[in-house]
Formats: sequence, structure tokens, C-alpha cells
Amino acid sequence: MAQSSGYFGCTDKNGSAQGIWYFDGTVATLVGVSKPLNNESSHVVLPSGEDIFDAVGAKLARLIPQSAPFSFERTHLKPGEYYPRMARVIDQHVGVPNPVYHCPGSNTVESQLAIMRGQLVSLTHKLTEICQTVHPSPSNFKVYGHEVRNLLILACTEVEMHWRGVLEANGVSGRFTTLNYVALQSAMRLGEFGILLPYYPWMKEVRPFEGWDSARPTESLPWYRAYNAVKHDREGSFEEGTLSHAIDAVVACAVMLIAQFGQMEAFRWRSEFGYFFQVASKPNWKISESYIHPYDGHSAGLTPVLYPF
Repeated sequence: MAQSSGYFGCTDKNGSAQGIWYFDGTVATLVGVSKPLNNESSHVVLPSGEDIFDAVGAKLARLIPQSAPFSFERTHLKPGEYYPRMARVIDQHVGVPNPVYHCPGSNTVESQLAIMRGQLVSLTHKLTEICQTVHPSPSNFKVYGHEVRNLLILACTEVEMHWRGVLEANGVSGRFTTLNYVALQSAMRLGEFGILLPYYPWMKEVRPFEGWDSARPTESLPWYRAYNAVKHDREGSFEEGTLSHAIDAVVACAVMLIAQFGQMEAFRWRSEFGYFFQVASKPNWKISESYIHPYDGHSAGLTPVLYPF
């Protein structure tokens, strides 16, 4: 293997994270350790003619033989870098139970975030009101009506706002369609988010973005396809605005808020969200995909980097 320089995430044979290593071509140091060159377990000097990955892997195998062999993957970002309005786990929390996801730049959009929370409050209140009249059991999921249609339209409009906001924050401009929006599926791994609704414990986990496909960017989201149908052709497609689609759309708003800013920041000051939405599933980011803390000597601070759509 050719010698490489840069930052690399290390994982063991079980896929567990074993830290971030910085390679400069001749020396490898464990990132986040104070004075790694003074610590035998935190640096490796490349022997002449030996591959740096093999050298580091061999040292780790001596230190923690039960975890060998080890693999290395170049990190997507450098320490301190992050994608605007995209929450991820930080390198220190990869592999821990229920890791905290966050976006370092959320403080730059505090006013917008407050309005997003307020809109989600309004949508959840409306959904609760409807569900007091129409019990949200599977036998009623196909119920439709004016108030259900209106909620579906409002929720999907809010989802579109989230989509546009993320794209624009990452330098994408133009007249957006689902051909643009679907790029967020892989960038934010939206399909891996699953939400339970504790108010309605008989309901299964809701995964509004599961199966979103770039080959069918509108049709592969049934609730969004229904929104387009009832918005543009109420008379011919009125029955498409079902309770099930409205629930999916409201949950999609919550997912977008969490996927952008992390659950802690998304639900800040709004304790009712914690009662209404329970995050049951979320992406399992690899250490090479994580946000790396701006460690001293490796970063000048937090730096936004546009996602390479």
C-alpha cells in the first residue's frame, strides 16, 4: 500500500472505533492525546520500507491483541470541520450506547431553529386534535377529510422548507425538485431514522424516509406523493390525504429537525417533543464519517465545510 498522509479512523475486527490517527508520511500519532510523541502507545515511527498502516496495526495488536486485526479509513473531514445543518456523532462518542448527535453550527441559526420548533409544536397539536376524533389505529389509517388533508399539506410544506434549508446552507441553489432533495437521503441517512409515538403505543415505528430512492424521488415517498396529489387535484385525489400519510409527514418534520441539529438541540426548550416523539432508530455513523473534535494542534476551531453533493 502506498504511504498516505492525513487523518484516518481506526476500527478493530469487530468494527469498534479505536480512535483517529494522523499520518504525516513518517510518523503516525493518535489524535486527542496530549504530547503523543512522549507516549509509546500513542505514536508509531514508520520503519524504513514498512507500510504505515501495517506498522500502526502491529502496534495496536501488541497493545490490545484481542481486537486485532485493525483497519484504517481516511476521514471525510478534518478536526473541527462539519457540514452545515447536518448532525453527526463526534469521534469521542462513536460506538457508545445512544451517542449524542449534534451540528456544531446550530448557534448560527438560533432564530430559524426557534421557528422550526414552533411549527412542529403547531403540527403535533393539530395531529393530536385530529386523533381525538379519529382514533389512530390501523383500521383508521385510510381515513381522510379536510382537516387531515390540510395537516398533510402543512407538514409537507415544512419538510420542503427543511430540505431547501439544508441544500442552501451547503451552497446548492436553483429551483429545487425531489431530484435535488433526494440527495439528502444519503448525506444525512434519513432512511435510518425511526420514531415511536408514545401517545399511541400500539403504532409501529414510523420511518418516513425509508426506501427513498433517487430513481423514483417522489413516488418512493408515499406520503409526499399523496401531498402532491391532494395539493394539485383535491377533487380527483381527495382520498389520498389519509391519516397515515399525515402522521408520516409530521414525523418527517421531526426527523428533519433531529437530522439537522441532533435531538438535544432540536428538542431544546420544548419538553413536549420528548413526550410525543421517541427516537427509536438513527444512523450508525462510522468513525471515519464522524465530526472530529477540534483538538489542539490539529485545528484552528470549528469550520463549516460544504457537503459535496
